[in-house]
Amino acid sequence: MWGCLVLLGYAQSADLVILKSRQGGIYDEAVAGLTSELERQGYQLVIQTLVLKGDRSDPDIVRTALTRKPKLLVAVGNNAVQAIQQYYERQPNQPKVPVVFTMVLDPVGLGLNPEAGSKASLFTGVELSVRPQRMFRALLDVHSQVKTIGLLYNPDDPTSRRLVAQAEDDAKRMELQLVAAPLRPNESLQGALQSLQNKIDAFMLIPDPVCASPEPFNQILAFTTEQKIPLIAFADTFVRRGALLGLGIDFREQGILGAELVARVLEGGNPASLPIQSPRKYLIYYNLRQAKALNLTIPEMLLNLADKVFEQ
Repeated sequence: MWGCLVLLGYAQSADLVILKSRQGGIYDEAVAGLTSELERQGYQLVIQTLVLKGDRSDPDIVRTALTRKPKLLVAVGNNAVQAIQQYYERQPNQPKVPVVFTMVLDPVGLGLNPEAGSKASLFTGVELSVRPQRMFRALLDVHSQVKTIGLLYNPDDPTSRRLVAQAEDDAKRMELQLVAAPLRPNESLQGALQSLQNKIDAFMLIPDPVCASPEPFNQILAFTTEQKIPLIAFADTFVRRGALLGLGIDFREQGILGAELVARVLEGGNPASLPIQSPRKYLIYYNLRQAKALNLTIPEMLLNLADKVFEQ
């Protein structure tokens, strides 16, 4: 079995250049999944990994990646794919290579779907999202009496608007009511929460900094505790801190799915003809202390299937 040679230094050339949004954590998990899957498939590749400095406005790192003359680029995270996207737009006459992205929250909103036209013709990848319907179903499995679900979102953020639109569609199909309260970064979180008071049976946290950053989350948790309603989230860290349950993404699988697309492009596939992939695997988390506080009993079968169960 051939293996992948991963070069962390400055190789003169590389078959594949991976551009990470930042070092460590979930991005390293995705890269590990990607390289191990390519190795499992028998690819012998010279791979260089670069880490974005600062934010997506850093053009030099994309230029550096292209000087390695790779067969394609892999973008890990929103900032990485936007750095490549913006560089390609600013250099319309320069040679370009295909791009496979992973760990990207809203590729459609970024214009990376084939329907976006020529600008997206070199891009394909994996979205980092949990469809709201899955979260609603997980909630109803432990609290079947829920009828109305509230959330906060930033109306100026296109990704948040898209998430709310999905949640509204999914709630309607499941005969649930969604109450979405707008909250801009400079507005009062307490005021937005008060607009939901006594109007909802549960609260869904979405990946928007206006509500998912540490301090806003603490206020939301205090609100749901006072209202005696369940809080559902999109990552285990929130469940550990007090949400009833969470449905999250397997970051290593993000890399594995990305590797499958890399293989198809290396074999001659056109990125524009390869649809954006959704996660196949979701991770489920429960907080037993919170369930007890809400007088809910999580079935033993669900606890046995959970990826993490927090008891404190």
